[in-house]
Amino acid sequence: MAPKSLIFVRHAQSLGNIMTQDQRAECEIPNHSYPITSHGEHEAFYVALHLGKTVGDKLPDLYFQSTFLRTQTTMSIIQQGLEGLGVRNIQPVVTDSRLDEKWDGIFHELSKTDIEKYYPEQVRLRKRQGYYHYRAPNGESCPDVEVRIRSFISDSSIDGKNILLVGHGRWFLILQKILHSLSVEQFLELKKAGLENCSIVEYDFGSIQLSPSQAIVPWKGHLSEEDTELA
Repeated sequence: MAPKSLIFVRHAQSLGNIMTQDQRAECEIPNHSYPITSHGEHEAFYVALHLGKTVGDKLPDLYFQSTFLRTQTTMSIIQQGLEGLGVRNIQPVVTDSRLDEKWDGIFHELSKTDIEKYYPEQVRLRKRQGYYHYRAPNGESCPDVEVRIRSFISDSSIDGKNILLVGHGRWFLILQKILHSLSVEQFLELKKAGLENCSIVEYDFGSIQLSPSQAIVPWKGHLSEEDTELA
């Protein structure tokens, strides 16, 4: 079982994307509640414009988002934009925790200084085991996330459906590893390249290519470009 097609949109720029790891550690807002920025709101608007022109006969049957606020706000702007463009029969959004971002535990929550001070053995383990296999305290490894993703894409409720999913960067890179049967080394190269906020990647599950599909970034050329990071 698998969906017919998938339109994946990485969430718009959020507060976490414009902060350093140390700044995020000091922030009182939890990661899952980071709001999107003004720049991010405009990014999501351009996603709606692009999709309104291109969805055609792939109008989504189902809309999905994670439990994180930044995906939900992005989805809301996209749906409002599509409605404003005259797109009909927009379905309610399903919130699914299987779509949540890969959680890096102490590396998501603590400053670099505190990690090195209180968890020096974890720094060594992470370096030795590598990003793909390492599971931080209170966190997940990439294989842990693969289990969630495989559960989602094989769910009978989405079998044969056209899906629009607003999700997260690390999550999507792991999805690409699964879809393209990438090696760990190929996955790590893909991670280095990253995925920009409000990037769009489309998949037709009837004809998955060997190489990862190229992302479209609709807001490029319209908005200023800012350095951001996966958060």
